[in-house]
Amino acid sequence: MKNNNQMNKLTRKEFIRLSMATSLAIPFIGCAGRSAGAGKLDDQQSKVQTYADTIGFQVFAFRDMLVNDAPNLFKSFASAGVKSVEFFNPATLNEYVPIVKDSGMLPLSTHFMPGYVTGNWETARAMNMAPPDNYYHENIIEDCVKNGIKYMGIAILLEEDRPTLDDFKRFAEKFNACGEKSKAAGIQLS
Repeated sequence: MKNNNQMNKLTRKEFIRLSMATSLAIPFIGCAGRSAGAGKLDDQQSKVQTYADTIGFQVFAFRDMLVNDAPNLFKSFASAGVKSVEFFNPATLNEYVPIVKDSGMLPLSTHFMPGYVTGNWETARAMNMAPPDNYYHENIIEDCVKNGIKYMGIAILLEEDRPTLDDFKRFAEKFNACGEKSKAAGIQLS
């Protein structure tokens, strides 16, 4: 007989099987009681959303198309059933959020480069992703509030920001301070 420690451990194969089954079930969460024979839903049940009710896309993957024809890009995604959008360049929120809203989608979030907080832009400049002059984390917060963006997150932790353990610690301290400012403005920072 197996002891309690052995009985509580999952094998790698079991973990993968359970993970796959769970991920396949996610789109159907909230669908219980919505079948044809379920009858009328009460008000509480009708407010439950499924994964498909809130599906969105991240604009970064379409950045070249966005620059060329933002209105048609957003309209095409809205007509395909996309409900929400995450931006990748917070300096463009004022330009693109009205187009997203006109397309019937929710401008939900934005992510940003760590340089907005650390001041390190070497890698971002090489990727042609440096910010406009005099645009900082505080400006991102202001633009998020102005445009109804409720979530923002750090896009990546670049090598220039993390060469040592002490750099990781400094990075965490800076982002904790940014998190407090974001929270005070009603925005969740991740």
